[in-house]
Amino acid sequence: MKPWHAVGLVVGIVFTAGPRADAAMLTLPEDPKGGSRLDVGVDYENILHRELDGLGASDNDVKRFDAAYLRVQYAVHAMLNGYARIGSGRVTHRIEDTFVNGIGYRDLTFESGRALAWGGGVTGGIGLPWHFKGGYDLNYHTLTADVQDVTHANDDAVDPLARFNRDGSNISGELRWREVQAAAWVARPIELDHAKLIPYVGAKWSRLTLDDNDVRYNVTDAGTTQTITFDGSSKNVTRWGAVLGVRIVYDQRLVIVIEGHEIDDEAAIGSVSWRF
Repeated sequence: MKPWHAVGLVVGIVFTAGPRADAAMLTLPEDPKGGSRLDVGVDYENILHRELDGLGASDNDVKRFDAAYLRVQYAVHAMLNGYARIGSGRVTHRIEDTFVNGIGYRDLTFESGRALAWGGGVTGGIGLPWHFKGGYDLNYHTLTADVQDVTHANDDAVDPLARFNRDGSNISGELRWREVQAAAWVARPIELDHAKLIPYVGAKWSRLTLDDNDVRYNVTDAGTTQTITFDGSSKNVTRWGAVLGVRIVYDQRLVIVIEGHEIDDEAAIGSVSWRF
């Protein structure tokens, strides 16, 4: 992991106010005890970078996605926990060297405002030899948000005088995020006084579709005011990624999760929940 990636993960965790918006959050592979079948918590995710394809001649990526959720999870069995999440999120999409309205190749950045985000999934675990635990997580989450800010730029490598970076006005349109994820993990619980420390490592597969739906804005380009219209759809380039995290269970009630992702995306995730 590059040093600045690690710093980004730590900063994202420190500034977490609230799922993770979906990855391999660990569920203890044991049947609930004492009737503690219901978990209620707050999850937060901050994606710092994610490569996309389908648009742009040189680069197409998620510059940022962050979402905070209220999560309700119910344990039917150690191997089957169902959960639902609802909250708010936002996304920033950058496309470099895309051909715009006959003007030429431009760099575009679309930033949404906050909007309703929701999702759900199933998770569970099982005991393995030598005190290890294993498990899975399957989930879906989505967000549709209005575009709030647009940056329209020309980064001409041949003629520096032609370079500019301008904000769009009279903006409309929306960004739509749809993602399916599947993850598997292995953990080794460590028993402490009144608590359990559970470091874990895993792999995940994801399928993300990010749509730029009927984005319109005005901007000065080619010596006059232009009305730009943009529609596009992108998917994640790398489907497989790595998960590394730790889960802390205090007094079998309070559950804290800190998790990071690499390879397919660079993300910091945090969660705090209480078992009833």
